[in-house]
Amino acid sequence: MLARTYAPRMTTVTREELYELVWAEPATRIAKRLATTSAVVMRACDELDVPRPRHGHWTQLKFGMGSARPALPAATSTTPTSYDLRWVAPKPKRAALVVP
Repeated sequence: MLARTYAPRMTTVTREELYELVWAEPATRIAKRLATTSAVVMRACDELDVPRPRHGHWTQLKFGMGSARPALPAATSTTPTSYDLRWVAPKPKRAALVVP
């Protein structure tokens, strides 16, 4: 069986789009659908000043106890309007110098 690959459907997301995405489903599902990682989605939330669900929100929601959805705060002059969601591999770390 061939491994299923997901082509990115969008690479750049606006604050409003990201806000709607993170409150519609978990970041892991968003990341899988957009061929990126959940860490990139969370970093985008931090960069764009988008509130995201607290830890355990989706589990609590199953039992009718999810947290309230806060309003999207107004953007400041320094807040970016969009974020590139493509995953970029981290730079390899240098090997530590071992002195005998």
